[in-house]
Amino acid sequence: MERLTIRLSSDDLASLQSLVDRGDFMSLSEAVNHAISMLIAERGAKPEDCLPDDRLDLSCLVRSQSTSSFDDSVRDSVRDHVRRMLDSEG
Repeated sequence: MERLTIRLSSDDLASLQSLVDRGDFMSLSEAVNHAISMLIAERGAKPEDCLPDDRLDLSCLVRSQSTSSFDDSVRDSVRDHVRRMLDSEG
């Protein structure tokens, strides 16, 4: 498994931590991995789209017409996922 560093707002991190604390995920890494998996499924990315020359390039998940960066896409995906999880409990 590869390592990726992302930047999150303190509010998003606190929301993720609340999902871990209530037992939805075992760790922050698991929660972020789940959110990224949902981003991949939502955007319909295929492995052959993301693996040029056998290198992992997750930037293919950012729509080409979008001005968002990969970090923004991951952050938005995590935020949306956390909100959906919290809303489903509420």
